[in-house]
Amino acid sequence: MTLTISVIVCAHNEAVYLPACLHSLLAQSRPPDEIIVVNNASTDATGAVARAIGGVQVVDEPRK
Repeated sequence: MTLTISVIVCAHNEAVYLPACLHSLLAQSRPPDEIIVVNNASTDATGAVARAIGGVQVVDEPRK
């Protein structure tokens, strides 16, 4: 049996802190198989920051 690890990160206006969070997830001894960032109606560059990091999927949620 193979183990699949998925991480969902909910973010609202977290462009400043999001890179450290995502890079930390990717640097784990067993990195997740998928990372999904839910961009929760951010008014800053949260979505763009998440998209700039390879291996991260972004879901834009227009409502809080």
